[in-house]
Amino acid sequence: MSKTLTHCGWLLALVLAGCAPASKDAKEDDKEEPCPLCADKSAKVDGTGDGCCEVEETKGVTLKAVTAEQLSGAIASHKGKVVVVDLWASFCGPCKKEFPHLVELHRAYGPDGLVCLSVSLDGEEDAGKALEFLKKQQSTFDNYRLNDESGDWLRGVGSKTIPVVLVYGRDGKQTATFTNDRGAFTYENDVVPLVRKLLRAR
Repeated sequence: MSKTLTHCGWLLALVLAGCAPASKDAKEDDKEEPCPLCADKSAKVDGTGDGCCEVEETKGVTLKAVTAEQLSGAIASHKGKVVVVDLWASFCGPCKKEFPHLVELHRAYGPDGLVCLSVSLDGEEDAGKALEFLKKQQSTFDNYRLNDESGDWLRGVGSKTIPVVLVYGRDGKQTATFTNDRGAFTYENDVVPLVRKLLRAR
């Protein structure tokens, strides 16, 4: 129960900051498949998340439930490339408005060494809604759903609202954090110019 209350705590903070959660009618996926993130590649995903990460997949678009440690590892694994990480949620209107630009960025600059990652802050009960949105956006890059009961990873980002976009250079170091805390940002005016600059740098 404590984990659930903690999760609801940071989710409530996002709601109070301006995003309202959608109704909770997602259905769990009970199929079994090899887990792509666990060290034990023979581990199966059973829908419970016990002992392994949970994966949902629809038509080539996947949503992988990960811990904060696993997410940090996934980002770090792309060192040598420019990485853009988009934090969003299915109940956040501004997030969904900007998200298509992440998909465009991936298509335009993926061949040049750009990696795009999306991180849903939806709870497990809304994973179905998040996956459906990703499917409609044709978000074929890596999509994660963060299980961060402590809220430490989110606090480390340094923003009280979403969407948030993090940009990492080829050296693996975080170069920029774009939030709406101090004025709205857009992909067109803020993220894309920085990505172009980082891709040119060697």
